[in-house]
Amino acid sequence: EEPTPAPRFVSLAELGLIYDACSVARWPREETTGIPPAEWWRSSLVYLSNCGSRTVDWLALRTDDVDLKSGVVTLRREQKTGKANRIPLARCVVDHLAGIWSNRDFVFPAPKNKRDRNATFRAIQSEAGIAEPYRIKDLRSTCGDRWYAIEPAAARGVLNHSDQRTTERHYARKAERDFDRLAQLAETIEQPAAFLRGKPTLRVVR
Repeated sequence: EEPTPAPRFVSLAELGLIYDACSVARWPREETTGIPPAEWWRSSLVYLSNCGSRTVDWLALRTDDVDLKSGVVTLRREQKTGKANRIPLARCVVDHLAGIWSNRDFVFPAPKNKRDRNATFRAIQSEAGIAEPYRIKDLRSTCGDRWYAIEPAAARGVLNHSDQRTTERHYARKAERDFDRLAQLAETIEQPAAFLRGKPTLRVVR
């Protein structure tokens, strides 16, 4: 049995480079999602690096799980654990989600095609000059690491780990389950300048 790859963490500079390189994305097609591929990926990058959802929960995120006014995502039942979780949204995340928002079921609609999804993420990173491409799941590790840098106890609360040792191994020593405290911390996470240029200007197909 092959060992589980060690988590990798995307630097702030690399996040900015990847964000800008999303312009090369051609998947998923706008005809399918109603969102230009570049904006789909940029919004996904901002969301995943701040909220740390697993891939299955990211793609299953429904519009009625997101309260843009309050800046909160409520995962009523995470696919892997079956547990609920509430995640506060930094302003740049709210802005990017608002930029792709429309009256549809899923926030990030996309065909269930793992090969095309991963190939596109690699192509974006190639354009960005990333020598050793990251996996999409590395954005979850990156999110945990960014929360840990602000307050170690927050990482486990955001990632919603049930086993304290899981987080201790990578991110934090103790869970921070106080949502109000997490909400205060969300705006203190340092963001790449690319994330802060303003929400995407988007022609949404309704």
